[in-house]
Amino acid sequence: MRNPLFIPVLVATGLLVAAPAHAQSNTGDMELLVEVINGCTVTATDMRFNIPPGAVGPVDSSATIGVRCNETTFFRLDLDRGENAAGTQRRMISGEGIYLPYAVFSNTARTSDWGSGFFGGRWGLSVGTLVRDVPVYGRITTVPASLAPGTYRDTITVTVEF
Repeated sequence: MRNPLFIPVLVATGLLVAAPAHAQSNTGDMELLVEVINGCTVTATDMRFNIPPGAVGPVDSSATIGVRCNETTFFRLDLDRGENAAGTQRRMISGEGIYLPYAVFSNTARTSDWGSGFFGGRWGLSVGTLVRDVPVYGRITTVPASLAPGTYRDTITVTVEF
């Protein structure tokens, strides 16, 4: 004799296992935004003057300023007078406090002083995101005969206006 309760329980368990699960879902939208702000960065190489023994001047050097913008942009590069300037005269200083005057120019002939502002800065165009290299020319016009050996330094701040 069979147990009548055993069969319905077995059938009911089989139905629960075999029945597919029905899940519910909803969809929604997600908006993505990015705002690209026009911007430019500036980098610069060091300008190093090598003064050989007995040099009287002029002693020339050069460096490069790199400008990169995130889109095609007109820009202006301004150079301040440096940390050790006396009025408009740029000067380097030694560890002993001795000053050495120098100048910075925007042209190879070293006749156009590089400063700041609408007429003193240098204008350029950055195309796309490419780096625009801008040369900078330096000159120590006269090397004093009594110039003490050592390292002379100055720091010029480069500003890009766009």
